[in-house]
Amino acid sequence: APGRVECFVWDPCAQPDPENVASESLDLITMVFFLSALPGQADVGRMLRFASRVLRPGGRLLVRDYGIFDMTQLRFAAKRGR
Repeated sequence: APGRVECFVWDPCAQPDPENVASESLDLITMVFFLSALPGQADVGRMLRFASRVLRPGGRLLVRDYGIFDMTQLRFAAKRGR
């Protein structure tokens, strides 16, 4: 239904925090292969603070990322000759 779902893509390395997202306005945030792509700890903290601010009480933060030495990471690294 229009108005029930709003999707947006945010690259925190290239853009400031989105200003059009109100505090406690989101029910769900997904981070797919996201945290491992950030260049430094400061960016991870900034992203998690943003997520904390915009999630409603009881909202969900879903994370899918690489684990250190998991099979997905090892296959990806092997393709690059590492």
